[in-house]
Amino acid sequence: MASTVLQNSWILDFKLWPAEYTGNEGFGDTAVGVLAQSLEKALREAEVDPTKLEDECAVLKCSLYKKSTISPVSQLSWQQINESYKENCGSFFHLVDLLLSIPTSSAGCLTWLQSGQAHQDRLAQFSPMTA
Repeated sequence: MASTVLQNSWILDFKLWPAEYTGNEGFGDTAVGVLAQSLEKALREAEVDPTKLEDECAVLKCSLYKKSTISPVSQLSWQQINESYKENCGSFFHLVDLLLSIPTSSAGCLTWLQSGQAHQDRLAQFSPMTA
């Protein structure tokens, strides 16, 4: 299960996003779905509805590409867009925060999150801005 999460976390790397949105609207949908399913227990404990993740990701992708005429999507960072889109895509940003908080070299942390032992209050209060 840990490798599934790490394999699908590529969605966090804006450099891996397509240069153009048109014709690529569904990119990352499968990855987000797999992540939502794999981390469902931890997300629900943080009062995040995993069923909203794919729709919110689609809204975010569409919005980012519309604004990409100013700055290419490949040059964005999660910190830059968090505040602007947090209100409309809050559940998806919880997933992003959760993934960004997992050390890629520590399967133990991921196992702990998947086991449901993660504390709801810590996940709910986590912000990459202060990490």
